[in-house]
Amino acid sequence: MVRSSTRKSISVQTAKTVAFVPLHPGVDCRALGDSLANAFKSIALTAGTVDREAIGRESEWFANIETKHDVMFYIGDSPDSAWTQLCIRQADRIILVARAGEPVAHQFHSPETRGRLRRQHPELLLLRKEDGLGLSDTQLGDRTQIGQHYYLRDGNKADVERFARILSGRAVSLVLALCFGPWVTAAALRISLE
Repeated sequence: MVRSSTRKSISVQTAKTVAFVPLHPGVDCRALGDSLANAFKSIALTAGTVDREAIGRESEWFANIETKHDVMFYIGDSPDSAWTQLCIRQADRIILVARAGEPVAHQFHSPETRGRLRRQHPELLLLRKEDGLGLSDTQLGDRTQIGQHYYLRDGNKADVERFARILSGRAVSLVLALCFGPWVTAAALRISLE
């Protein structure tokens, strides 16, 4: 049994296009995207950012810029703006960005956006203050289905680099299991090794 569980291949969740959608006013997804693009350089990948300045561009322009980078970050500006809806449509992976500990009101009013978010199960990135420790009590509402969630401390380069490895599929995880007689108690611990 142990042998069969250790021989399975692990699928890496990588995406060519990632949309960052701020859930609170003042959350600077542009700075986050730029920091991640720099962190991608350290793992020998190219990343680009596209923000609302690209409004009105033809789909061919987006296709060209995506082929020039290993990954593209689409930087949303507010949950229900036309630009953010375009970002969500373009994205293989959607990451909702919020401040840890602050409640988030249900902000997606477009039926198309709500449907897309239900199908794609967005991930959640919670931003904490540099000295912020522990888990968050951020409330997202009853209808929000989140695939994964991550924490990032403001201005912490190591956190940004770790998140870049996660996004690129190059993070290394360690799972530890404790066995007691015929019963198995598994305690999973994910550690991103540097």
